This record gives sequence, structure tokens and C-alpha cells, in this order.
Amino acid sequence: MLSHQTRLIADEQALKASALPADWVSVMNDPVLSALVAQARTEGLDLQMAAQRVAQSAATLGVVAAQAQPQASLGASYAREAISANSPLATLGAYTGGFHLWDVGAQASWEIDFWGHLAHQTEAARARWQASQFQLEAAQVSLSAEVARQYLLLRDLQQQARLHNELWALAQQRVRLIDSRRRNGMATEAELASARADEAAAQATLPGLRQQAQALANGLARLLGKAPHALDAQLQASAELPPPAALPVGVPSERARQRPDVLQAEAQLRAAVADTATARSDFYPRITLSAGLGLEAFKLKDLGSWDSRQFSAGPALHLPLFEGGRLRQTLALTEARQREAALSYQGTVLKAWQEVDDALQQQVDGRRQWQHWLASEQQRQQALDSALRARSAGAADELMVIEARRALLASTAARQASATQVKLSAIALVRALGGGWAPTPNPAEDRT
Repeated sequence: MLSHQTRLIADEQALKASALPADWVSVMNDPVLSALVAQARTEGLDLQMAAQRVAQSAATLGVVAAQAQPQASLGASYAREAISANSPLATLGAYTGGFHLWDVGAQASWEIDFWGHLAHQTEAARARWQASQFQLEAAQVSLSAEVARQYLLLRDLQQQARLHNELWALAQQRVRLIDSRRRNGMATEAELASARADEAAAQATLPGLRQQAQALANGLARLLGKAPHALDAQLQASAELPPPAALPVGVPSERARQRPDVLQAEAQLRAAVADTATARSDFYPRITLSAGLGLEAFKLKDLGSWDSRQFSAGPALHLPLFEGGRLRQTLALTEARQREAALSYQGTVLKAWQEVDDALQQQVDGRRQWQHWLASEQQRQQALDSALRARSAGAADELMVIEARRALLASTAARQASATQVKLSAIALVRALGGGWAPTPNPAEDRT
């Protein structure tokens, strides 16, 4: 597959081996599209929600990482107490009347992470933070590509509407000519009925094209987080866009490995590995060092007395002996999730390579098809020029010129549809290559 991709790039002038720029939309040579993509990246609701998921993962990482640090707290309390007259202490002569109890102190603890329990938890949280960030980048790639796709489809529909308006005008002119010829005995009623049917068909197509174009315009507005019709003025019909310039694709196999969804799957696999290590460490003892220092007195004024001091210090050991198989089943669960994550990563890589290979082939074949339709349009233009010259010389009538114009418009429509497919395949290729983002240094390493 890699040699096939290399051959395609080497043989096809539409593809270049230079690296795909992060601002890939500039390759499309359309300032309106560039503005829409930039706006979607800052105002799109899907991206804003993905950014909030990143913030949640970052906060979770901070919470988990904090568990490995020493914990300290201050406390103070007051209580009015009395012990029961029927309690064992009372039978030993303890005072059963009410008394005040004042308490103030500080406590500190720190778990010594001998077996890496806390370290593995932090590693898993960091990997999930990274996965959420890659998910955000993948959403950015997907959103940019979807904006470009819908925009190109909209422009194609606008051009189709323009061509069908011209076809409708020619159909009306053709009906008038055939009707005149019928009245002079040079055409049949069947020919006139066929011409009127063509006119009605051309007119009937226009409302559907306008409806589809408006639906795409509203879809673009939604992607940008805006209400329907908010982009109507910005998306007014424009001149037909040329096919994109030669598309820089770099080394597709290497670029595919850097797709954000591939990196996300890799981070999720690292998180699953860390979860398994955490589950294994639960079988080993956990040692916590703790200390406390405080003052306790029956009277508030005695809190400052040296005799009111109290303290504690020492280690605490937690060793699981019997938990009904919970630890073994937890380990089995995490191992199964790790195997699933490994398979998911493998599948994501294979999917990326397949999408790149398919998009490369579609781009190359689409370019060639567009060139054939362009040649057909040029021949139709020559046929129209010949018909116009023949009409000027009296060797052809107006109906022949109209037929030549209709054939030219049909070729133009086919060439335009082919050009749109070329541009759509370019968007698919950019999306398959993970275009539209650049890896940044990972600040998660410092979020502890």
C-alpha cells in the first residue's frame, strides 16, 4: 500500500510530496471558505464542548496527581459534652456532669508509593488528558473538513442553478421557434410537445436546487453556532471556483500516524496499561505516614498551656487479605480493557491508512475525469462556434444554434460537477491526512 501511495504521488501532478500546511484551507484559494473555517474553529459549539471536556480531564488529572503529595489540614472544634451515668466510665468514678471541650490542631499524612499505586493512577489520568486533547484536535479537523465540504456543495448547487436558468431560457426560446415552425408546416405537434416538456422540466428543477442550497447554507450556520439564514449574505452566489492547486500531501503513511484520532487511540491505550498496573499494585501493602499536633482543654483559657498539648505520629499499614475476589476481578477487568484498547488502536491505524489510500486514488482519478470533461466542453464550444458561423453564412438556422448551446451547457454542467468532486476528494484527503492541526508541546507533564 505504501509503494502504491508513493507511485500515485510521483505520477500525478495534482499531488506534491511537500508537507501539508496546518492552514490547509488556503490551498482551496477561496477567502470566503477560509473565513468560514476560521470562524468555525473559534465559535463552533462542538469545538467549545470538546474544549470543556479537555478542561474536565485536566482538572481530573490535577485531583489524581494531588493524592501523591503530602496532605495537611488544620482543625478546631468546641463541644458541650456529658457521659452517661450508666456508662462503664461512670461506674469507675468518672464525672457525669456537663463539661466544655476545646480542641485545635493540625494533621498531616503522606502515602509512601512503594509499589507505584499513585504513580500509575496519575499516569492513567495524564494519558486520558492527552486523549481528550487529541479528541479536541480531531474534532477541529472534522469540523473544518465538514465546513469545507458543505461550502463546496453549496457553491456547486449555485452554479447548477445558474446553468439551469440558462437551460430554461434556451428551452423557452426553442419552444417559440418550434411553435413558429409548426404553424408554417415545418414541425409536428409531437416536436412542439417534446420541446414544451423540456421547458417544464428545466423550470421544475430550479426550486429543488434553491431548496438544497438553502439547507446547506443553514447547515453551515449551525456548524458555526449561528441561527438559520445568518450566513445568507456571506454565501451569495459567486463565480465558479477553479480546481485546487497541486495538493501537498507529504509522506502519507507518516502523516496518517500523526492523525489526532490515532494519537487519541494511542493515549487511551497508555491509560489502559496504567489502569492495569494500578490494579496489580492493589495486591501489595500501602503505607501511610501520619502525624498530628494539637491542643485540647476543658477551658478555653487553658488552650495556651503546655499541658494541653497532644500529638501523634507513626506509620499505618493497609494489607488486603480477603476481599471476596474483588481485586482479582478488577485486574481481569482492566486487562480486558487494555486488550480492547490495543485492538482499537490497531483498528484506528488501519482505518487511517485505508482512508488515505482511498482518498489519494479518488483525487487522482477525479482529476483525470475532470480533464476529460474539460476536453468535452472545449469540443462542444467549438461545435457552437461552428454553428454560429454556419448561421451567419445562411447554412444553419437558429434551432441548430440552440441545440449546440444546450449541448455545451450539458458539458459545462458535467465538467463543473466533476470539478466539485475533485475538490471534495481533496477535502477527504486532507481529512484523512489529519490536516488542520499541528502537535503542540504537552503541558500535562506540568499539571501536578
